[in-house]
Amino acid sequence: MNIFIRSSASSGFPARLSGRCRTVLVRTVILLAILLPILQLSAPRARAEAGSDHLQLDPQTQRLWEHLSPEKRQEMRNLYSTWRSLPENIRKQTLRNYRRFKSLSRDEQDRIRSNFKKYQAMTEQERMQIRDSFKAWQHLPPAKKRMILRNYRIYQSLSPHEQELLRRKYRIWKTMTPEQREDLRMRLRERRER
Repeated sequence: MNIFIRSSASSGFPARLSGRCRTVLVRTVILLAILLPILQLSAPRARAEAGSDHLQLDPQTQRLWEHLSPEKRQEMRNLYSTWRSLPENIRKQTLRNYRRFKSLSRDEQDRIRSNFKKYQAMTEQERMQIRDSFKAWQHLPPAKKRMILRNYRIYQSLSPHEQELLRRKYRIWKTMTPEQREDLRMRLRERRER
C-alpha cells in the first residue's frame, strides 16, 4: 500500500534515523506546513527567549500568536526547540519538503494529511514494511519502476471483477513451486505464439 504521493515525506531522511525519529520529523514537517506562516521559524527574529513566556515576534505575528491556545503555544515552543536541535542538513531537507508540500494543491495536501494519519495508526511492523518497501523501490532501476507503474495503471483500469480474478490468480501463483511457475510460463508463451 503506497500512502505517499510522488515521494514519501521521509524520502530525504537518512537511513540511520530510527522509525521514531522519522515519525517525529514527518510530524514536524506537517506541523511546519500548518504553523510556520504563523511563527515564521525561518526568520532570524523568531527565536525563543530562554526562560521567557513568549517568543520575540513582529507585531503581525505577535497578534496571531496571541490567538493560539496556551497548549498550542507550548507545542510551538517545543517544536522550535526540536527544530533548533536538528542537524543543518535535516533542517534544509525539512524546509525543502515544506516548500514542496505548500506547492501542492489543497486536495493533495489533504490527501497527504489523511495518509499520514493512517500511517500514525499503523503498527510498528506495518510501518517497517512500508519503509522497507520504499527503500526497495528507491533501489530499483528506472526501467523496472516504469514497468511497475505501467502495470499498476493497467490494474487500476480493470473492473472490480477483473481485479478480483487477478488477485485470485496471484494467490495461486504464490503457492506454486519455481518449477510449476516456469512450466506455466512456457505454456503461456506457446499459447501466445499460436
